[in-house]
Amino acid sequence: VIEAISFPTIDPKMKAVIAVSQITSFASQFRRNIKLWDDHTEVPINAISFVITGSGAGKDSSVKAARKCFTSGYKVLEGKAMEAAVKEAIAQAKEEGLPNPQDEAIYKPYLKPVPPVDIMPTTGPGLIQHINDIGDVGVGAGIMYSGEFSDELAYNQDMVENIKTLSEIYDTGDKEVKYTKSAEFRSKAIAGQPVSALFVGSPGHILYDEGTKKKFHIAFMSKLARRSWFCYAADKIEEQVFDTLEEFWEYEEEIETRSKHARLAMDTLVKEIAKYHAKHIGKEIAVSKSVERLYKTYKRYNNDLADLLPNQDSTYALIR
Repeated sequence: VIEAISFPTIDPKMKAVIAVSQITSFASQFRRNIKLWDDHTEVPINAISFVITGSGAGKDSSVKAARKCFTSGYKVLEGKAMEAAVKEAIAQAKEEGLPNPQDEAIYKPYLKPVPPVDIMPTTGPGLIQHINDIGDVGVGAGIMYSGEFSDELAYNQDMVENIKTLSEIYDTGDKEVKYTKSAEFRSKAIAGQPVSALFVGSPGHILYDEGTKKKFHIAFMSKLARRSWFCYAADKIEEQVFDTLEEFWEYEEEIETRSKHARLAMDTLVKEIAKYHAKHIGKEIAVSKSVERLYKTYKRYNNDLADLLPNQDSTYALIR
């Protein structure tokens, strides 16, 4: 996936975080929660990732390049989601007592559109409704993406509410909802559902605007620091200089070719992975003893490393 983000001017750390985000988001689509070694705790497969980098750093193009690696897998998932939607529509037509409910002309009025996997920042209730709608389908998991996170945080009053909701759902995929007076605005509780997010933005507002910096500190430091991937890619990697147009064209075409080859190398495997896990949607994944030991060792390593850092309240220490 990193090789598919072949632009030389993209910070390697940024490539890695975007790649991890897309890999995890794809894995979450099958709703295969991980059953921990205590034999009763299930955790969803999800990821919340932040990339703070300068304008013109290729944020959106990098995300698109990484996402393309999983196109064949998402097509398999779309097929499964449509199967589930048709099955539900047929059941409703049958419940209404209609003849030949399996006929498309009969069940079509009951066919609900499959909710999109990808969403932009929305209102708090809107995010919960999206999670509920995907939950009703039985396959798929939401991915929130913002390529202008710092602007959203500065000017969109719902952004902090989105982050709060994501942080509450992250650990176990559960969230109780408020019971409102009006039935129109009620939503169902969320149970065991993965929800991922990738927020990419420029450092201007976050570092230099006091109001936005305060929002980020409250939203990130208190809620997401221990639950997310964080990348600050401050250094700009300069474009290569060429003596001739031919050299430039050759360079650009080589980048395109490298990215295409990386995607093609993954295509068949991604499709096979999707087909396999599509047969096991909703089934938990047990972890081995070696995974348990690796997790506990890595957790202890990070705790000890964080204790050695001079500023215990820094982003780096909290992430560790």
